[in-house]
Amino acid sequence: MYDVGSLHTIMAGSGKPQKVLTDLRKQIIRALHDQHSLSEIQVMFGLAHGALIAELTPLVDASLVAKRKDTYQPLFFVADADETRRVAAHATTAGEALFAQLQTDWEALSQAYQALEISRRIPFPEIAFLLVGANILDIGLLRALEQDGTLMPPSPHRPSPDAPDAHYYF
Repeated sequence: MYDVGSLHTIMAGSGKPQKVLTDLRKQIIRALHDQHSLSEIQVMFGLAHGALIAELTPLVDASLVAKRKDTYQPLFFVADADETRRVAAHATTAGEALFAQLQTDWEALSQAYQALEISRRIPFPEIAFLLVGANILDIGLLRALEQDGTLMPPSPHRPSPDAPDAHYYF
């Protein structure tokens, strides 16, 4: 039903959902997002009811899907190509605002870095991307948003065989 090559996943945090997210399960999640009933999904993928439930169970166990009355619902944001383009445009605008603030604080960041031992070996321009990209935007921003609690809830527990204690946004 769905082109598997066009179903992409993006996550933020630590976890290993790849074993749970088989190609078939990604298609099932998309069908749930499109509000197909379980019986429609069975027909779409040629699955008996028990086989469909067997595919949904690992998704439920990993907190990627939840049972809601007579159906299941993805517990993360699912977007089609048009929605993704709109989100990307909004993210670009938000990124530009973050960049403007970062530019304002750049001198203070540079001075703070100069106080670190590592600054004697690695100049700030050579490590700035790592500090800004990995620590400030990825880790720092996500933690700040999570701690604030108004824009973003805490990252949900999403266990998998390789990472039973995983918490991440998906």
